[in-house]
Amino acid sequence: MTPVRSREDELCLLLARGKLSSEERARTLQFLATPLQWPLILERAYSHQVYPLLYRHLLELGFPGVPHEVQTERKSAYLANGFRNQLLAEELARLLKLLGEAGIPVIPLKGVTLAQSLFGDPAARVCSDIDILVPPGDAVRARGVILRNGYSSQFTEEFFVNHQLRTSPDCPLVSETKVLTHLVELHWTLLYSSSKNQEITENLWSQARPYEFYGVRTWNLTPEWEFVFLALHAASQEARGARYMFTINSRWTIDGSPRWNLARYINHSCRPNAKPVGRNGGIVIVASRRIEPGEEITYDYGREYFDYFFKDDCRCSACCAKKSRSTLCRTEDDLRRLKGGGAFGG
Repeated sequence: MTPVRSREDELCLLLARGKLSSEERARTLQFLATPLQWPLILERAYSHQVYPLLYRHLLELGFPGVPHEVQTERKSAYLANGFRNQLLAEELARLLKLLGEAGIPVIPLKGVTLAQSLFGDPAARVCSDIDILVPPGDAVRARGVILRNGYSSQFTEEFFVNHQLRTSPDCPLVSETKVLTHLVELHWTLLYSSSKNQEITENLWSQARPYEFYGVRTWNLTPEWEFVFLALHAASQEARGARYMFTINSRWTIDGSPRWNLARYINHSCRPNAKPVGRNGGIVIVASRRIEPGEEITYDYGREYFDYFFKDDCRCSACCAKKSRSTLCRTEDDLRRLKGGGAFGG
């Protein structure tokens, strides 16, 4: 049975569009002519981060039936978002110019560029950071350029090269300016540890189109690749949320997904050298044996995580070593049988 949507939900769905057709405009005016629960509408708009679009459409319609206090609140939020997005757009243009001068191709992702291409207005979308994609072979150099121009990282270049670059499709770099605190998410591929990464990345870049953003020449995804990226991003965000949950007890779970949480970068191992321990309402990682200098810190993610994400195909170092030994043993057995004629029945 299809659930019945409220008038407030229907109105939010209409106002969350980029443009209103004449029919949609008429339906919107009909809803606005009826009594509405504006706190519920605002809650939906904030929850789904579509309040800039709501304000834009209501402004175009002349705010019929919209309480004055709602108009004031919407205007303040819209202007604040627009100001932030303008700063993000100017900063993105600066980074594109710096990377371009270093000979590094860049594709801006999501954020203000998506707002501009979809709605013709950078202020029409809620943005919190800057996302850029570079070719995998340029990721280390691109990270260096960004770090030398007003950004910082919790991790050394050695850690980036030996861990993040191999196990993650992106890395966060933190703005050090006091004017606008934000992240730059530096991407070099689209998928986590996929055998298709190289093929996908090569196809994506071969189809990239020249693009100009705020007077800076750069590159842009085709509409098809942009759709694929947004779908993958949405799926990965949902999966990430589940991947970093620590259950404390039957009532409390800690969300470990924020980028500042160093523990999220610790890999699983079926033969770990550390373990998570509850302490003072939080989680700390403690050594379960002596960890040698340079040895990777690992812990066991647990059976539930293993069954849901790994599906009996664990790729931790211990399991990979075990599979390698098993393959080697089978190979040696085959060689012995061949030498003895056993492979052909004697």
